[in-house]
Amino acid sequence: MSHIARAKCRVEITRAGLGDYTCPPSGLALFYNAIKSPKSITWVQGSRHGHTPVGDNQVYVMTSDKKTRRR
Repeated sequence: MSHIARAKCRVEITRAGLGDYTCPPSGLALFYNAIKSPKSITWVQGSRHGHTPVGDNQVYVMTSDKKTRRR
């Protein structure tokens, strides 16, 4: 987390699982908030560490350019 604050390029976290016990969502939120460059994160409900549930999942995308969208 200390080094991500130095990133100058766009950072995109493609999948952050809201059911992950290995890398909890609270830690990923701290990581995301430490990024100072343009950024986006995709939160997936029910996704665990290394596993994405089959079927339609609730997905919430947050971006630093004030555009937030749901899929």
